[in-house]
Amino acid sequence: MKSKKAAMEMSVGTIVTIVLLMSFLVLGIFLLQKIFKSGHGAIDMTDDQLRKEIQSLFSDSSESRVVIIPNNQILKIKQGDMDEIGIGITNRLLGSDAGSAQFAYDLNFIEDDLRKCGITETAFREWLSRAEADGIRIPIGTQAYNGRIRIELPDNAPLCTIGLDINVWVDEDGDNQYTYYVSSIPFDLKIV
Repeated sequence: MKSKKAAMEMSVGTIVTIVLLMSFLVLGIFLLQKIFKSGHGAIDMTDDQLRKEIQSLFSDSSESRVVIIPNNQILKIKQGDMDEIGIGITNRLLGSDAGSAQFAYDLNFIEDDLRKCGITETAFREWLSRAEADGIRIPIGTQAYNGRIRIELPDNAPLCTIGLDINVWVDEDGDNQYTYYVSSIPFDLKIV
């Protein structure tokens, strides 16, 4: 009788151990997916999702005038794939008498990184869509612009990392002279 009771306790203990191990395995897989997903950009987001994500990034940092997605400053794209960088601009008390200011942004690259990767500037620019915009009118104190920069890699893109910057400018006077530099956000494009 005692051996049956011991066998029953052992099998219950084994079942509990297996359940706990499976729980940890599922949790580990979930965390790994979260970590690897953080390198993705805004391509899978709808405009509403992008707007909400950008608003949450602005609420996390009251001083920020410009935010991007991915907010970890690394965008990983596979050869032959495409992804997008989400960009949000807010007007923190800049503006003319009309109560708004015009903003512009552009995407720049580190020339040494292009050279190391064996990519010409012309070839790199062909990978980009909507890499610059101007005439973005934003009322004072509001976050009114949500944009996307698309990067589409060819199948033969070299496996390397390219340093990029998104630079944001403002034209406070309305004369289409973007002379006031607002912000620069550096990030890396990692081709995998």
